[in-house]
Amino acid sequence: MNAEVWRFNPEAMMSVYNKMNQNPITLSSWTDTGIKGTITADANGVMYTSIPYDKGWTVTVDGVKVTPRSLFDTFIGVDLTAGTHKITMSYEPEGLRTGAWITGTAVAVLGMTGLIGYRKNKKGANRLKRRK
Repeated sequence: MNAEVWRFNPEAMMSVYNKMNQNPITLSSWTDTGIKGTITADANGVMYTSIPYDKGWTVTVDGVKVTPRSLFDTFIGVDLTAGTHKITMSYEPEGLRTGAWITGTAVAVLGMTGLIGYRKNKKGANRLKRRK
């Protein structure tokens, strides 16, 4: 049997928090699917976020698309060089455009099928009227 004992150290947590919060991003806008802001990095490093990592995120730094990193298999991280940077992050779930295209095509096909069926029924009804 293995047993471990852990002790919470609030001073250590505050030290880590203060280090990570030295250069916060200043948001200029945010929506349900994205954020924009400015950040100043004292040195080359990683911008750590608390945003859950997902392949649907697109990140640009100073207008150049960059590949976000998965931090701890959970959060988004972005490599930055020293200096001030404009960050834009936008989210679009994988498969959203493909799903919309498939849905649009299906609606069009169903609409055409219904229109053809309606025209056939209308022609058949006109034929019956002529026979009477």
